[in-house]
Amino acid sequence: MPTSRINNRRPRTRRTPTPPASSRRGIVLVLVLIVIVLLSLSAYTFSDLMLAENGATRVFSQQSQAQSLVQSGAAATRMFLSTTLEVRQQNGGVYSNANYFQGILVADSPEPKQRGYYAVLAPEMDSQ
Repeated sequence: MPTSRINNRRPRTRRTPTPPASSRRGIVLVLVLIVIVLLSLSAYTFSDLMLAENGATRVFSQQSQAQSLVQSGAAATRMFLSTTLEVRQQNGGVYSNANYFQGILVADSPEPKQRGYYAVLAPEMDSQ
């Protein structure tokens, strides 16, 4: 009977040694840390881009308002100059007329920085 015992045994195979479970957990921890760092960097980049877009939108808005103020000043000047010479003289004349050409409020706002004014400047010329 000792021979039957030998035949029933499984052949021995070499097993590769498996690393302990604690080192596998360490690798997973490092991978999770790398993923969190990459997600944090992408969130920071997204936030930075959105702040830049917000600033660009504000600048565009201010440029549009400035362009509208210039057009308002030009239209008001054309309207004033389209009147007759007598009406212009009664309203203060063309030169040195602060009532019509200096610091005219166009866009009012509770915030002083957001108010819009226009002024028209021209050299005073003597008509000799």
